[in-house]
Amino acid sequence: MNEKRTVSTVSEVINDFLKRKNLIQEESPWALGESTHGGIGVFATRDIESGEEVFKDYPVIIGPRTTPNNPVFCMACYRNTKPVPCLENCGLPICSAKCKEKHKAECELFKKKRGEVTNHINEKLFKFSTPLRSLLLDENDRKVVAYLKYHEGAIHGFEIDKLQKMGMKFEEPEEKYLRRVCCVMDANAFEVIVGNENNYSNLRGLYPLGSLLNHSCVPNMMHVFDKNQLMVARACMKIKKGEELCHSYARAIWGTPTRMYHLVRTKHFICRCPRCCDPKEFGSYMSAFVCKNCNGNVIPKHLFNLKSDWICEDCHVEVKREEVANLMLTLGSVLSSFDGENIEVMLKFLSGKLRKLVTVNHEMVVELKYKIVWIIGHQTQYKWNDIDDNLLNLKKSICEELLDLLRILRLGECKLKGLLLYELYLCLKEGMRRDSLTLGNEIEIASTLKQAANILKEDVCAPVAVQNISQEMKSI
Repeated sequence: MNEKRTVSTVSEVINDFLKRKNLIQEESPWALGESTHGGIGVFATRDIESGEEVFKDYPVIIGPRTTPNNPVFCMACYRNTKPVPCLENCGLPICSAKCKEKHKAECELFKKKRGEVTNHINEKLFKFSTPLRSLLLDENDRKVVAYLKYHEGAIHGFEIDKLQKMGMKFEEPEEKYLRRVCCVMDANAFEVIVGNENNYSNLRGLYPLGSLLNHSCVPNMMHVFDKNQLMVARACMKIKKGEELCHSYARAIWGTPTRMYHLVRTKHFICRCPRCCDPKEFGSYMSAFVCKNCNGNVIPKHLFNLKSDWICEDCHVEVKREEVANLMLTLGSVLSSFDGENIEVMLKFLSGKLRKLVTVNHEMVVELKYKIVWIIGHQTQYKWNDIDDNLLNLKKSICEELLDLLRILRLGECKLKGLLLYELYLCLKEGMRRDSLTLGNEIEIASTLKQAANILKEDVCAPVAVQNISQEMKSI
């Protein structure tokens, strides 16, 4: 797996892969080229409209994530509705006879490598199974993996160590290949959600073309996954011919230091996009703290230095990095302690102590608002029939505030915008049901739902109302 990566060779491999998966486009609006970020990137070959589909991609490898508490699901269809141990005693979960047949080659591989059988689901084996699936790839698909970028280091390849401790044996070339696969997955894999809003499974998938898009904290691309785990990549804003296509490897609602730390730790680079180059983050001040001396905004003193001290914009008082880090840890701990059972406590913290410490759009404020949005109207004690007009109006206001923040951050028609628009739609619809004129009218309600549906279309995890929009519109 030491193939030389050039624009020409990678283009040939990617186009061949898409052709074999029946995903090649006659006049693709994209092409590979040399990126100013370094290495290979994907570029627009013509002007692309916001919301336009740019490409679809197929996972060359897909399977369970190694994250803690990831529910066990069927290894063939990925549904988590009561999977049972494979009857061939490989230790993996399967849910039906149809899935058993699809799982057959994998079953034989896992039994062969372990040298033993088991009549129960081995959750550790399930958790670390994804890299092993690469041994079932044909020569062409292995070539695709070989041409993708990868990271090296001690943190990569731990899955193989875990499998070996479970008794799996690999020849030296095989082990080397598997560790390379882990490095490729760590550099390029996407989180894939399968199911719906009430019942879903969490996977990681390696999408060859999708992985070639470089990162920006102001991405011009967004993606969803359809019912067949295909990646559907669309422009989230207008893109001019020749511009590089980028998506984000970090959460949009993180402040710059948090995003930067995440990217350095997991992707091994420092982002220098327009948002990261602006200590004020386009005027949002998502990372800023309130100065104890003058109530001004405290921001990092030096960009691109995670060990930098901080400084107040107004009075120029400096704050040690350790003090900022400790405050972030404390606030993060407090937010983690909120379980949604008592929203009044969350609201009191939001409007009280938190606002005295950080700016109005600080990532901790945004995180808490985000949590409140998903509680009101959905969780026990806060269902639509349980809440009063005050909480209903509060949720509506928070949705609007977060949508305005996304606009300030120049995130376009991103997935988070689609989800927030849907929650705003639910508020407006509930307001109409209560005949509250302060919450909107039928035209606004229908428009909000359509906007959400345009962003979330084809997303297998989109709310049912979005997936069945024509039927939902009749209820307005």
